[in-house]
Amino acid sequence: MSSGVPEEDVVRESELEKGFVDKLASIDSSASKIRECIQCGLCSATCPLSNYMDHTPREIINLTRGGFKNEVLSSNTPWLCASCYSCLVDCPQKIEISEVMYVLKRLSAEEGYTPGIDSPTPSLLNAFVSEVRRNGRVSEPHFLLGFKLRRQGFALEKLMPIGLSLLRNGRLNFEIESIESTEDIKKIFDSLEDKS
Repeated sequence: MSSGVPEEDVVRESELEKGFVDKLASIDSSASKIRECIQCGLCSATCPLSNYMDHTPREIINLTRGGFKNEVLSSNTPWLCASCYSCLVDCPQKIEISEVMYVLKRLSAEEGYTPGIDSPTPSLLNAFVSEVRRNGRVSEPHFLLGFKLRRQGFALEKLMPIGLSLLRNGRLNFEIESIESTEDIKKIFDSLEDKS
């Protein structure tokens, strides 16, 4: 009898990695705390990048606890984590989700997983590297503008009302801060590119 669920969407128990949380905890002990997650969703609600993630932080924790290793390690969520620690600040269980994301990134890289082709990760990475290369540090407005332009082209007009409101209220600063010697940073990038 068919359940109506497409066969490719069915996950067999044999495909799950039961000791997945233990594996993460062996890399970083803070990962063992995800067993204490009450799935309240505050981490996802406070995450500034959850809209771009294929799984919210809450979903990643739930999938990890369930042993869905392939789905978790091929997710773009760990790669998009900004390590802002908003999730930790609001988490009633004080789970260090950003640290778990570091572990997941490390493990996915070691095991050859990459985020999907439609992932915003490459655009985000390119905008970040471009900003650091140019100024030696990241200016958030320029970084986000660079990311949005790479990802969505000129669809930024939808964000203009928000941007204008932030600008009027003094919450958006377009002043670019840079380090004293950006030439040193450029030399580092050039030497890394020469090696690859």
